[in-house]
Amino acid sequence: MADIKRGDGIGAAVAAIEKKGGPFSTWERLAFPEGPGQRYLGSAIYIAFADRSHEFFGKYINWAIDASKRALEDPRFEISSENSSKGWMNSPTFPGNLGEVRAVYAISKAIAEQSSIVEEDLKKSASEISESALLNKGRYWNDEIIQGQYLYAVRLAMIGGDWDGARRLLSVKRKFDVLSRQFEVLLAASRAAPEGQGESADLKFFEEYFETIRRPDGKDQIYADGASFDTNYRLEFALIRQRLIQDSPAFPDWGLIFESIYRES
Repeated sequence: MADIKRGDGIGAAVAAIEKKGGPFSTWERLAFPEGPGQRYLGSAIYIAFADRSHEFFGKYINWAIDASKRALEDPRFEISSENSSKGWMNSPTFPGNLGEVRAVYAISKAIAEQSSIVEEDLKKSASEISESALLNKGRYWNDEIIQGQYLYAVRLAMIGGDWDGARRLLSVKRKFDVLSRQFEVLLAASRAAPEGQGESADLKFFEEYFETIRRPDGKDQIYADGASFDTNYRLEFALIRQRLIQDSPAFPDWGLIFESIYRES
């Protein structure tokens, strides 16, 4: 976390955002409503790996909540337009973009409040994101970004405890040649989950993958597996892991979640 204090690190990024007038200074020109919340959440998670009490964590997690909430209330989600900064209800990105915003809001709010995640929000988001991804066919489907969006929907379903929904998504009649490793890991998780009829090898395979990606040097593997935000991806897999193996009376146990990612061994 040395770059919190570095002149070109997180502190400088915070100062730059505030100097421009805050996170909403260019809101009216926003073409991709899911972007700001995802980025702010990713920065908050990165800081939280080291120090959840740091003031910059508070700034970023609140920006993630505010940006996603503002997007959810923005009338552009009800407008179709060739100019994507004027309207966000454009196929094939809609309703997936709405689902991504809703998921960021649900997860960010739960982290900030140290509370449970609204599972129905994640279930709805998974449905919307997968719907948009499946609108892409042929060469458009055979794309890292599109397949990554679809598998993001699978991860959200798992985090929300909707294992049947995750299995339905994974059984889709599409190939995942571009992101085959992430697909196989999620398939193993679905088998290891309750009523998944899996074997111990499935859970072992998932654990080995998590051990690879949870560390800072796992970033290359994460990007190879199609994630746009490495810190968000780590958190999502930690949440899935807690669903699978950690006996927590209340899900999620945020202390255990962050500890599972940033532990020394």
